[in-house]
Amino acid sequence: MDLRNLTTKQLEKMKKHGEILETLRNYKGSDRVVRVAEALEFIKNLPIAEKIDIRLPLINKDLDGFRCGELVVVSGPTGMGKTTLLQSFTYDFAKQNIPCTWFSYEVGVRDLVSRFSINEIPTFTLPLETVESNFKWLRQRVWESVAKYKTKVIFVDHLHYLLDMNYLAKVNTSLAIGMLMRDLKKLAIEADIVIFLVSHLAKTKIEAEPDLDDIRDSSFIGQESDIVLVVYRVKDSTGRYDKSWLKIAKNRRKGTIGRVPIILRDGKFYEESLQTL
Repeated sequence: MDLRNLTTKQLEKMKKHGEILETLRNYKGSDRVVRVAEALEFIKNLPIAEKIDIRLPLINKDLDGFRCGELVVVSGPTGMGKTTLLQSFTYDFAKQNIPCTWFSYEVGVRDLVSRFSINEIPTFTLPLETVESNFKWLRQRVWESVAKYKTKVIFVDHLHYLLDMNYLAKVNTSLAIGMLMRDLKKLAIEADIVIFLVSHLAKTKIEAEPDLDDIRDSSFIGQESDIVLVVYRVKDSTGRYDKSWLKIAKNRRKGTIGRVPIILRDGKFYEESLQTL
């Protein structure tokens, strides 16, 4: 008997007749409560999550790569390289024959493709058109890409295009974003993919190293994600922007956080310490 389908009155009736405890003792559903020994046996039969590496060795070591089922937020001030970082990842994944799909809401197909080097366009997939403010549409297209191309990595640029601004004006914005983040995380797990999600900072200009609290509109963005990467530059003593940095602001799986200086070369980010690759 599936207890989840019983009404409150039915549960109360069973309790009165002493039947509910016996039913629970014999419950064999997939969500049953078990001893840790049985859980360990269950874990042994689970497939090992695929590890996906990037060309940034220090960052990759701290992250121990990415895993399917993870939701990765990429944040930073406007114009400092969030999309470029994901393009760099696209090159890395293509070389590993890891299928990627791009959902770029800010630019169309022509502009998205033109952002990659004309001499080295990595293999990836993308919809010919995008539908804004519609998570259901995104979810369908993600499953389409998984079915057609065995996609393992999804890039979404960016979060706020998934939100209906008219709807947000009537509700608690932070909670609405939290619900969307949770839906994205569930999608990553169900489809066995990594989702990279661009999210802006609250301030377009920064004077100090940004952190999770600086992400725009909702603390749930940081809370619901597995990894948060921040691309940024800060001004030096002369008021000029110094080098670019890539920071691990959150790392749920390993716990390691930190930052490395990065440089842009031929449309790809590299760690500054690596002059030749």
